Amino acid sequence: MNNFDLFHNLIDSYIFSRRAYVDPLCIFDENGLGLEGASGLALDNENRIFISDTGHNRIVICTSEGAYITSFGIEGDGPGQLKRPCGLDITNNGTIIVTDPGNKRLQFFGLINEQPPSVENNPPKENFADTEAAFIANL
Repeated sequence: MNNFDLFHNLIDSYIFSRRAYVDPLCIFDENGLGLEGASGLALDNENRIFISDTGHNRIVICTSEGAYITSFGIEGDGPGQLKRPCGLDITNNGTIIVTDPGNKRLQFFGLINEQPPSVENNPPKENFADTEAAFIANL
């Protein structure tokens, strides 16, 4: 099932008599921090959900069921840092494109890997987000 079909199946499952009823999805990280001003949403090829958490200057990654996996980004103007991220998209090769309007730029992030590149030098994690911006396009 592709991303388009997944979205339509989710929407179709809640439509009744021309009204859509959607159960709220509450997402909290390991510290109990929720979403503040979520404004962008994208799915990758593994149907993981990526959310622009504008108020916390980060991108949150969840399972297709909405369970928190990890997040990346902190407030700032350096590479990999964000100010009020809003829109995002994911290319077919897994590159994450984030609109970063507080810094007047687009940022391109690398792939999201299941394991860190070197387990010897990094503590094991369920998932690892490469937070180094691969490319920055100033607007």
